Amino acid sequence: MKHLSLILVVAVHVACAGTAKIPLESHSNTAWTFSLSIGSPPELFNVIVDTGSPDLFIPGPDCPTCAGHKPYYPQNSTSAVKLDQPFEITFDDDSKVQGAAYLETVTIGDFKAENQAIGVATQYSTTMAPDQFPADGLLGLAFESLSTLKASPLVKTLFSQGQLDEQVFSLKLASYDSELFLGGANRGLFTGEITYTPVVNATYWTVTLDSIDVNQKSVFSDRKAIIDSGSSLIVLSPSDAKAFFGNIPGARPSSVAGEGFYAYPCNSPPTVSLTFNGRSFDITPDNLNLGVEYAGGDYCVAGIRGGKSDEEAILVGAPFMMSVYTVFDFGNEQVGFASLV
Repeated sequence: MKHLSLILVVAVHVACAGTAKIPLESHSNTAWTFSLSIGSPPELFNVIVDTGSPDLFIPGPDCPTCAGHKPYYPQNSTSAVKLDQPFEITFDDDSKVQGAAYLETVTIGDFKAENQAIGVATQYSTTMAPDQFPADGLLGLAFESLSTLKASPLVKTLFSQGQLDEQVFSLKLASYDSELFLGGANRGLFTGEITYTPVVNATYWTVTLDSIDVNQKSVFSDRKAIIDSGSSLIVLSPSDAKAFFGNIPGARPSSVAGEGFYAYPCNSPPTVSLTFNGRSFDITPDNLNLGVEYAGGDYCVAGIRGGKSDEEAILVGAPFMMSVYTVFDFGNEQVGFASLV
């Protein structure tokens, strides 16, 4: 499974009518979690925020491979309605979740989504054991066209039921003080204007990436990019990765980090920027750097790697998302970026 997370119960603050600030907890900048409630009476479950998948799922009581995760018992909830359909998600690392579909009440702070479709797992892949996936479940926030539950994402449900000002959510991802903002954007977390770019395929949050520049040189242009909070990396095609690192003096493949990874001299980090809708945003050196290859070494592993096929969209995950404020707008089918305060 691509997500790892430290699970902590966090407070939820309603910012004003129709919006909410939800603190997120980071686990080594690979995933971000918070707690929501499911059922009547409500029970807390810890979930990962993932813009790269569509559905909300948690472990069920009949899931032997879910040991170590908190199970949800539908028989104990007066609002649970079982649906006559299976539930299955396969992630890009071939991790899989299978189970049954239910309608349930899902609560975030003072907001309550009635009849929200959720997946109740009867099987987690071995890669989702607690030492690799310590969250109870996952909140997917991609478009409903991807949903195996054939369900609206939670944000759209809350909007349709009159609880959110807009069918928009925003993310600040960081080592500390991260936030999911529901119903709009938190003006106190970014500066200047938000630059929006349209979604080109309302499945994932896929937008056009004008270019990636390294050391002030454009390496390639006009690519499709999936903005994915569930990815700890930026993942390019092997050919694009080779071209990218070919413009960084001293960069080389990293046999220590694994296939597709590259390393560069720690004392001369590259300047990297991504351009969306004509505006460039820098990736900060700290967010690009995954750490030294080995203790005492002078090469650092980059958070950009090769791995996707040339036909697939680039995955734009944590190294970039930690460097900007990101707004996801379901209603206008667009993604916005702004400079962090």
